[in-house]
Amino acid sequence: MLASLPDFVEPAIHPNHRQFFHGVVFAAALGAGVYQTYQWGPETPMQEFLRAAIMIGGTAYLLHLAADACTRKSVPFVGKF
Repeated sequence: MLASLPDFVEPAIHPNHRQFFHGVVFAAALGAGVYQTYQWGPETPMQEFLRAAIMIGGTAYLLHLAADACTRKSVPFVGKF
């Protein structure tokens, strides 16, 4: 369910729907954020839950972009914002 988040943000209403949130630059920024979250040492159970949610959601989003990158249309480098 979380892996379909990119298509919720930018719906696939036409073949060229992939813009900024489907782009390589956004994927790199998101990957850096997920890595920073991975390095974070939570101190409370709520912070542990937040860390897990960010890592699972971010990884699912990145997997969606990786799958889109393997298609004929691929993903744009930056896209329109």
